[in-house]
Amino acid sequence: PKPDEADDPITKQLTGLVTRAELNVGFAELRSAIEVAAESQRSAIESQRSAIEVAAESQRSDVRSLVTEFRGEVTELRGEVRVGATAFLFSLLLLGVLVYVGYADLSADVTKVYADLSADVTKVYADLSAD
Repeated sequence: PKPDEADDPITKQLTGLVTRAELNVGFAELRSAIEVAAESQRSAIESQRSAIEVAAESQRSDVRSLVTEFRGEVTELRGEVRVGATAFLFSLLLLGVLVYVGYADLSADVTKVYADLSADVTKVYADLSAD
């Protein structure tokens, strides 16, 4: 503008309006760009959240299957311990029976040997008494 027009109130007002209009357009463009970027970020965050939830569910599923497997193994071990304990107790009972039978058999043998020895001593004594 010419120097005399720059001081003109209408020119000042029009220049201000143009500047405000340009600023409003600039702000609208900036706002639009921010909204697009924000929506993109929301979408990326939602996508990551979904991926995390899928991974977490997979981990929970893996943990559940491990716990189920562990419980099965514990149950199996309990059964094996019961069988082992029963077999051990049965073995102790059988050993006790064998010791008792062995002792009874040994006692019978000792009694027989004592009786035979006693008979022999009596015979020798009788023979010596006869002489």
